Amino acid sequence: MTSLAVASADEPLAPGQIRFYQATLPPLTANSYQLTAAQQVVGLGDGKPTPTYDITQPFTVTAPRFRLPADTIQMSYPPANATGSFDAVLPNIVLRDRVLPWVRTLDGASPPPPTVPAPWMALITLTAQELGIPNSVQTPAPTVAGTVASLVSPGSGIYGPHLGTLPDDIRNEPVLTLTLDLPLFQSVAPTLADLPYLAHVREVNTDHKEILGLTEDGFFAVVVGNRLLQQQQVNYQFLVSLEGLSAVLPPNASPEGYTQVRLAVLGWWRVTALQSIGNFIEIMQALPTNGGVSLIQSVYTPFTGGDSCPVSGPVTPTQRAAQALNLGYAPLESTMRIGEHATAWFRGPASPVPLTLDPLGPYLRSDAAMRYDPATGIYDMSYGAAWEIGRLLALSSNAMAQSLYLWRRSVMQSLFGATQADSLSSHLSRTTAAARTLTADTARNGTHRALADVLVSMNVPGALAQGQLPQRIARPQVIPDQPPAGRCTLAQQADSVQRADPIGRLLAHVFAS
Repeated sequence: MTSLAVASADEPLAPGQIRFYQATLPPLTANSYQLTAAQQVVGLGDGKPTPTYDITQPFTVTAPRFRLPADTIQMSYPPANATGSFDAVLPNIVLRDRVLPWVRTLDGASPPPPTVPAPWMALITLTAQELGIPNSVQTPAPTVAGTVASLVSPGSGIYGPHLGTLPDDIRNEPVLTLTLDLPLFQSVAPTLADLPYLAHVREVNTDHKEILGLTEDGFFAVVVGNRLLQQQQVNYQFLVSLEGLSAVLPPNASPEGYTQVRLAVLGWWRVTALQSIGNFIEIMQALPTNGGVSLIQSVYTPFTGGDSCPVSGPVTPTQRAAQALNLGYAPLESTMRIGEHATAWFRGPASPVPLTLDPLGPYLRSDAAMRYDPATGIYDMSYGAAWEIGRLLALSSNAMAQSLYLWRRSVMQSLFGATQADSLSSHLSRTTAAARTLTADTARNGTHRALADVLVSMNVPGALAQGQLPQRIARPQVIPDQPPAGRCTLAQQADSVQRADPIGRLLAHVFAS
């Protein structure tokens, strides 16, 4: 279980922290008031009576009553039309107006401070079966559009909210209503004692968060349902007004002569709750023995008509699809290289079943990691997608990209150098013996002999004397053709050495320009 970072009452909220309040009470609840003032004039003298002047000014504090503004609801959980393991969840709704649940009272009377009144709204949960409608999220809305007049004057046998005398303009306002049997309503509605615990205020630090219309102060009112969602059912959540309905809230008995109750619906949504597969610890401990579980995968509606594979006999397409879903696969649309659209399986790295190491890798490209099932004609793109994701993640790292470039360059340079060396070695090997004979026969003293040994060890052939000089051997800078008076050019000196000394002839071919 994840612990909440709750801040103490006397410290500012840090990012990620939260602070809870029992309620945020408005200065005045929504109601009609009178402001009375009196003034006396004194000091007139001569025994004149003191005049008194009185004035009474009525005013009204308004607030949402039968409908909520469109931007009032921040979020709801579970999300509308969602399907998942929500059977252990208390539904809740987050409101941007932090005083809204307490801006009115159940009976219209303002309690004396510092009394915290019960919230005038509640979140009740009903299943499709209890509402008498099909168990599907595609069914029409169970609410009925009407007017406030049809709400407060619903007809014989239907208990409507007792709100006193309402002016005609308010009675003509539109409203969504929900009519329930009184026993059903009293079985699911919160009790008068529970109501104060089903609404609270949260303060959060909105720094480092996307704007998304959040209020800058970070205060939100939260209304929590009192009933868990029912398994394998479409569950409807209704945010209803309880103003004027305290007489029918449990534990009160049903009023005499009424069989139904009509509610004003401020907001509603529906979700499908699947059967729970256990808490996280139980699932993880049973994973080695249970095999596929519906934990880490895209949410889907279970197949009907037997979705498990038989012990023997052919496997139906429905059973094969259920197998894949239980193994953590999700069906996704795939676009082939030729432009064809097809359905393919994909499974992420967080597999709900034990796996073995892929024996076919490593792969040079993602296409090689694709799997094809000839029995169904469907590709498994999991390994191919993982290959591409890994490549993109690696290349997104500057250090990785630079290291890869340097490694590639060093390999290319090594291959180029090896190719050049092989070419030069093949060219020089044919004249190595001639070079050794030339240098040995023409060595006349210790210096020439040592130089000949060095040239032989360097694999410099005598064929170089014939002008076969490789292009990559460095040459000295060219000396101008017109030397100073009385001095010879390097070429003239080399020509003289060649005529006098075979060793000099060899050196001239090696080092002359």
